[in-house]
Amino acid sequence: MKKLLFILAICLPAFAMGQTTIDRAMSVWARDIVNANFTEVYTNVTSNDVDIAANVVSIATNAADIDTLEAANAVSFMQVIVDSSETIALTEDTWAIVENATSTLWTSSGAGVTANGDSVTIVTAGDYFVSLSLSFKATADDSIQVAVFKNGGRATAPAETQLIGTETANLAVSGLLLDLVAGDDLSVRIQNTASGDDASVKNGSLVLYMLKPD
Repeated sequence: MKKLLFILAICLPAFAMGQTTIDRAMSVWARDIVNANFTEVYTNVTSNDVDIAANVVSIATNAADIDTLEAANAVSFMQVIVDSSETIALTEDTWAIVENATSTLWTSSGAGVTANGDSVTIVTAGDYFVSLSLSFKATADDSIQVAVFKNGGRATAPAETQLIGTETANLAVSGLLLDLVAGDDLSVRIQNTASGDDASVKNGSLVLYMLKPD
């Protein structure tokens, strides 16, 4: 019995010390797990904050683009020829601007552009859709083309018709005008590819719709 008590007296303190060491190890392990989880949560929250901030900026940018687009399309730009007839002097295979002597043939304008009488100046940069309709009178066997030009160069495919007799015809042109910048000059031009006969323009319209502002 005395031997048993002696053994217990020696072993129990050692066991208690071992248990304390285990408890301490468990405490450190638990602390490390909590710290790791906290770090992960903080990282995720910080990352989400960055994503949210980027999304807010993107939404604001998109809203500004929409506001610009709505403002530009509040009034679709249209030029209309008010003269009942205007003779355009033509040289065979040479493009001529559809205009009159006083550069007042084209009238009316809208947001994003300015009418200059014989052309249109872009005010708001962006991508546009253009639609042109032109009615004119020419003589037999004339082959007439019309197109939209930008800064003196053709910007759309030409529309063409060949007349059978002296008659009135109508041509329509449409297309995309991409990456226009402020100051770009658009004009309507006509040519006779069969002869040097003149054409008499009756009426027409040029409509520009902004698709996307820059």
